[in-house]
Amino acid sequence: MVPSLRQRAVAQALAEWKFFDRPTFQNDILEKKGRQAADPGRWQRILAYWTEGVSDPSMRYREDVIGNAHPWSAVFLSYVLKKAGEIGRAHV
Repeated sequence: MVPSLRQRAVAQALAEWKFFDRPTFQNDILEKKGRQAADPGRWQRILAYWTEGVSDPSMRYREDVIGNAHPWSAVFLSYVLKKAGEIGRAHV
């Protein structure tokens, strides 16, 4: 049985959370920091959210994807859903 889009999206989001070393909050207080957007390898992943998730080629450098100038929560969701859809097509 092929997992549903929802199941694949959750699995992809969890994989991304693990990639950032599982940062956690409790009552709006940071309990576990995890990796940061500016860390080596991590900013490149955020760059992939922009380029693969929403096909935005203007984001090319570390400075483009860190800080608050370009929030990336929506492109993260686009990336996760796109990847989940690609995984689903591979199972059909």
